[in-house]
Amino acid sequence: MASQLYIIEGAEAFHQEQSTDPASIGVKALNDFTLEITLRAPTGYFLYLLADPITFPQPAHVIRTRGNNWHQPKNLVCNGPFKITSWKKGQEICLEKNPFYRGFALGNLEKISLYFIEPTLEHYSNRKIDWCRVDDQADLPARYPDETLIAQYLQTFFLAFSCDAAPFNQVHIRQAFARSINQKALVKQAWSDVQQPALGGVIPPGMPGHSPEIGLQFDPAASRRLLGASQNLTSLTLATLPGSSTTPHHLSAGWREHLGLEVKVIEDMPIDDLLTSLSRGSVQLAVISWSAEYPDPDSILRILFHSASPINYFGYKNKKFDMLVERAANLTDQQERLKLYHEADQILVTEDTAVVPLYYRQAYNLIRPGFKLEGVGKIIRNENLKLKNVLAG
Repeated sequence: MASQLYIIEGAEAFHQEQSTDPASIGVKALNDFTLEITLRAPTGYFLYLLADPITFPQPAHVIRTRGNNWHQPKNLVCNGPFKITSWKKGQEICLEKNPFYRGFALGNLEKISLYFIEPTLEHYSNRKIDWCRVDDQADLPARYPDETLIAQYLQTFFLAFSCDAAPFNQVHIRQAFARSINQKALVKQAWSDVQQPALGGVIPPGMPGHSPEIGLQFDPAASRRLLGASQNLTSLTLATLPGSSTTPHHLSAGWREHLGLEVKVIEDMPIDDLLTSLSRGSVQLAVISWSAEYPDPDSILRILFHSASPINYFGYKNKKFDMLVERAANLTDQQERLKLYHEADQILVTEDTAVVPLYYRQAYNLIRPGFKLEGVGKIIRNENLKLKNVLAG
């Protein structure tokens, strides 16, 4: 994520080894408590970056003495509400209250165990875990009225095309596939109506810049007209990450029914393999999600889809789109910025159909009686689940 900080004077040149002088970076310590940061241009979202983990302070004295082992539990210096006491790789992380924490906390937890498991209702009902996320059971509020919270995330799941590889280097083919997708039916069948159908752009609801109802509508007849007599539509592959439920099979069944096409499905593909295969065109379609690193459209539109972005694995290129998100990033007038982002989202989803939004993520969270999350209501927005605010007793 280093490229997010390229807006700082000299940062990109240093990171790309065009400069070897750290003093060339526009960050200076004026005193023990003040940093002066010089930006290349006005940046409307920059303050959000200072609340993102990529700008959190690190224990330089430990990094100097411990090298690459600085983050091991026995060496790690924490400035958060908890400290790591043990870490069994792939199994469990144990936390204890940090006695030196000086921030604001509403809770009183002394110890926490974090397990590397896919949370299920069975784990919760068997009392193996006290906090459980459930993505696909809409009746939880009725079954557990006093234990259920709704978490709304700044996260969009979307179908991505390999835009510079045949056959999806043709916009009408992408739009044919898009119009064969019924997001409402997908959410009902694969997620029991827990998720929100993505009928708008890639910017999720609850974030400035969301564009409702701009997605291409489900229209099988139009999709068949768009497809026409197109060639090279064999040997197509759809890849998905773990945790996609039956989403890929719903999509492939729709393309079989409405377009008469067979699409091979590869489930639970490791993310590095999926992105590499998509960028090379050996996988032509993929179900991907993206969470906003900060609550600003820049965190999705420019970071992910600009043609020069190092994480644009889709081969998507549009000069007007690039111009819009570049200009918006360097404005401080929020209304003007949002106007440009709405236009960019429209180009991405409606005109070029480089991606097809599928659903905006939300989930239920169950917290066992005896614990409660202080300072929030029944709806937790922006995935803001803070362990320091859990009160026991």
